[in-house]
Amino acid sequence: MTDAGAARGGVDTIAGKGFEPTPESAPGAAVVWLVTSPDADRFLGKVIWTPKLVRDVGLKTD
Repeated sequence: MTDAGAARGGVDTIAGKGFEPTPESAPGAAVVWLVTSPDADRFLGKVIWTPKLVRDVGLKTD
């Protein structure tokens, strides 16, 4: 949780709006996959939502 997120009400507020908290390791796992996987080319020029990418390609975030 960032300071800005905490100021807006924290994880409970985000979850209450239908968003799941993203594990801290998810952005790093997504970046590594995006720069190393040949399958990542389909995301060129697109905005990526980390939780969906992590779930869709089966990345480990533990």
